[in-house]
Amino acid sequence: MTGMLLSYNKIQSAGVLLGPSSMIFWPFLAMVVLVPIPLGSIYPWSSTLISVITGLLLLGWTVQAIFDPSQPAIGLKRCWPFIVPFALVATWICIQIAPWTPESWHHPLWKTAGDVLGQQLPGRITLDAHESATGLMRLLTYGGIFWLALQYGRDAKNARRMIVALAIAGTVYAIYGLAMELSGANLILWYEKEFYIGSVTSVFHYKNSYATYAAMGLLCVLGLLMEAVARRGGRNIGKVETRRRVFTWLAEEGWIPVLGVIALASALVLSNSRAGVLSGGIGVIVLLILLRFSHMKNAPYLLFISASSLLAIIMFFVIGGETVWDRITSIDLNWNIRLIIYDNTLKAIKDAFWGGLGSGTFEQTFLFYQPDDMRQRALRAHNTYLENAMELGFFGSLLMCAMIAFPALRCAKGIWHRRQHAIYPTITLAAVAAIGSHAMLDFTIQVPAVAVTFFTLLGIGCAQSWSSRP
Repeated sequence: MTGMLLSYNKIQSAGVLLGPSSMIFWPFLAMVVLVPIPLGSIYPWSSTLISVITGLLLLGWTVQAIFDPSQPAIGLKRCWPFIVPFALVATWICIQIAPWTPESWHHPLWKTAGDVLGQQLPGRITLDAHESATGLMRLLTYGGIFWLALQYGRDAKNARRMIVALAIAGTVYAIYGLAMELSGANLILWYEKEFYIGSVTSVFHYKNSYATYAAMGLLCVLGLLMEAVARRGGRNIGKVETRRRVFTWLAEEGWIPVLGVIALASALVLSNSRAGVLSGGIGVIVLLILLRFSHMKNAPYLLFISASSLLAIIMFFVIGGETVWDRITSIDLNWNIRLIIYDNTLKAIKDAFWGGLGSGTFEQTFLFYQPDDMRQRALRAHNTYLENAMELGFFGSLLMCAMIAFPALRCAKGIWHRRQHAIYPTITLAAVAAIGSHAMLDFTIQVPAVAVTFFTLLGIGCAQSWSSRP
C-alpha cells in the first residue's frame, strides 16, 4: 500500500510538472531568466523576439483558459484596477498613431513636410508612427508578461519557483560579471567590451541597467533568506532550539543564499553606477522595513540579519566602491549634460502638455529642443517620468504611473493582511521602490531585460497579495 501511494504521488508530481499548464509556465520562466543574455535585449531583434514569444504564450494560455474551467486563476473582477490604466495608455498611443485625429492635435512638422513636398500628408500626433507602434508593442509585451506572472503566480508553488529562478539567475549573472571583471577578460559573452571598462556589467551593455537588475536579484535572494530563517523559528520551541535550527540550516543549506547576497551586493557596488547603488540601497532598506510590518515581524534574528545586511552593503561600498563614492561627491560633465536635457525636456512638455509628442519618439523630437552647443545627441531623457510626460502628455504619463501604483498598493495591502507568503509582495514592493527611485535619474526600466524582470515580479507580488482562502 505504501509503495502504491508513493507511486501515485510521483505520478501526480509529474503531472504538475508536465501537464498542460506547465507547457506554458516553464517556457515563460525560461524566457524571463534568459532575457538578459543578449546584452539586456536592447537590440530590436531581441526585443521583438520577446514580444513574439510572449504573444505565443498568451495565445496558449487563452486556449487553455477556454478548455480548463479552473482558468483564469485571477478573474477580471479583481484585475480591473490594473487593466483600466493599461488599456487607456495603449488606447492613447493608438490615437497618437491614428491619422484621423483633429488637425490641431497633429505635430506641426507634418504640415511643414507637406508644404515642402507640395502635397497634403496625413498628419498625426506622433512625429514617428513606426517608433510609436514599437512603443505600443513593448507596452503590450510587458502587460502580457505581467498577466502571465499574475495568473501562474497565484499558485504559491509557482510563485516560489519564479522567485527562486530569478534569485539563481541574478546570482549566476553576478558571479559571471565579477569573474570577467576580476580576471581582466574585458568581455561580455564573446564580445570585446568597449564601454564601461572597469565596471561590472555582466551580460548587459549598460552598467546602470545591470545595477538595477542586480538590485532586483539581491532583493529576491535576501527575501528568500529572511523567509527561510523565519520558518526555522517558533513561539513554543524556545530560544535554544531556535538557535540550533537556524545555525544548522545555515551550515547545511543557508550558505547558498548568503553567497548569493554577497555576490549580488559586490556586483552592484562594483558596477560603479551612482543611481544604481543608491536605488538598490533604497530597495534593501524598504524590504527590511516592510518585513517589520508583515507576519514575519517576530521572526528570529530578523533584526540581526537586517543590521548585518546593511553593514555588509556599507562594507562593500567602502572597500570596493571608491569610484562610486567619488562620482557621487563630484559633479561631472555627464551630470551637467543631464541637467540641460532635463531643462529642455520640460520645455517640450510645456509645448505638448496634454497630448504629448508621441510614444517612443524622444530621440527624434528632442532634436528640435536640443541646444546648438550640445554636440552629443540625447537618446533618452535619463528621467523616465519626464520622458513619459513628453511622449504621452500629462494624463498619459499619470496613467503610466497608475499602471505601477495600483499593483503596488495591492501588494502593500497583501503585506499588511496576509499571514502566509507575504514575502512575495514584500519583495515586489521593495523592487518598486528601487525601480521608481532609479527612474528619476536614468532609463533602466526602459531596457527590455529589466522591464521583463520587473513586471514578472509585479505579477507575482499581486498574485500573492490576496488570501488563499476560497
